[in-house]
Amino acid sequence: MDAKAWRNILSHAKVGSVASDLCGTIAALARKMATEKWPDLAASTACRLIALDKNPGCRPTGIGEVLRRITGKAVMEAIKDDIRNAVGNLQVCAGQKAGCEAAIHAMKIFEEPDCDAVLMIDATNAFNNINRKAILHNTKIKCPSFAMHIENLYAQPAKQFVSDRETGRLEIIESAEGTTQGDPVAMAMYAIGLLKLQDRISHENTQVKQVAYADDLTGAGKTENIKRWWDKVELYGPMQGYYPNAQKTVLIIKIKTDGEKHLGAILGPVHEREKFIKDRVEEWVIEIRRLAKIATIEPHAAYTALTFGIRHRWNFLMRTVPGIAHLFEPLEKTLKRELLPALTGGRNPTDAERSIFELPPRKGGLGIPNPCKLAEIEHENSIKLTAAQQIIDQNEHGEINLAEQKKKKKIKTEITRNREQRQEEQLHSLMQQLPEDARKWEHQIGSPPCLYERRGSA
Repeated sequence: MDAKAWRNILSHAKVGSVASDLCGTIAALARKMATEKWPDLAASTACRLIALDKNPGCRPTGIGEVLRRITGKAVMEAIKDDIRNAVGNLQVCAGQKAGCEAAIHAMKIFEEPDCDAVLMIDATNAFNNINRKAILHNTKIKCPSFAMHIENLYAQPAKQFVSDRETGRLEIIESAEGTTQGDPVAMAMYAIGLLKLQDRISHENTQVKQVAYADDLTGAGKTENIKRWWDKVELYGPMQGYYPNAQKTVLIIKIKTDGEKHLGAILGPVHEREKFIKDRVEEWVIEIRRLAKIATIEPHAAYTALTFGIRHRWNFLMRTVPGIAHLFEPLEKTLKRELLPALTGGRNPTDAERSIFELPPRKGGLGIPNPCKLAEIEHENSIKLTAAQQIIDQNEHGEINLAEQKKKKKIKTEITRNREQRQEEQLHSLMQQLPEDARKWEHQIGSPPCLYERRGSA
């Protein structure tokens, strides 16, 4: 919006002793939006509407003003415990630690003797259809500390602008329902908005064990109970703005030999899990080979793309799918024989050097782990840190229990300590194996050692 509108908003935000710095003014703005009713926020709620291709379909994303995003993130940081407590363990999109991983681990319910099937439900245009009035009402009851902020932003329709750069044509669409995709508070809003439906279809009412990640509902149990659960979703869902999409809903039953993708992982028998992982590994091998070609020209760009992007995709599968370490062997061979030589100027690393490259940069390595070595450790750590057991037990209470928080914090500290100890032991052992001139890497902490020569010759 124009500068004058924002100046008016900021000037009204300054309360008490006026903050002279921008940080203080924005803090005052966030505090006022979270605690006082403020009816005239058109400049804050208006945004550009960006149509992203879902292939097929379209995802309308509201790219809001920077100040709205900053204040939204500040409010979320301040009340995140209240939101998690309000939403509980069975909706894992509201800031729960590794919530998506917990939902995947919990579906080992499928392997229990009294479970016949798993039903995975998706909703049509979920974030734009969720009942906004229901959200505002539910939030006042379930999470009062969050209620004023979203009432200020969502009580009135927001103007969304769609422009055509070629023709100069501008259209305005008023958003009166759902959340604005791109808003930092949207996921928490959606989670609270869906609580009433989750109460209706709870384990107590349907005998189906369930978990939700935003609009992705997953239920496991006996076939007749699954049918009852689906009927209730169809009956009560539209009242909350949740319209189940039968075409995108998947039923997995034990007589079925195939598996199905579940929240980015795989649910099904062992042979289907292995097929799924093998297919993903083949895709990543192709990506690493492409990256190796780039590395011969731009080693730092290739290194950054790997460590900050590509590797996190296979790390997620390590954390969520058990018994897959051996399936990563083609990926490790490609890393060792193609990418690392490209980063180091063409020389194939020895086994000892490859082990050095697994270490983080602060210990003289590259932070490029061997996925075969890491897979089982990551999976074990994920199970320890997530609330999967609470989901299996259908314990709806949130993560605010202090004893549980202390326990998770202690586990996280122990995992970090064990990882550091393994790395120290690995480094000490490897230094004894390397020739004298290679041991200098141990002292060149803070920069990837195999890029020194390439950087100097550039």
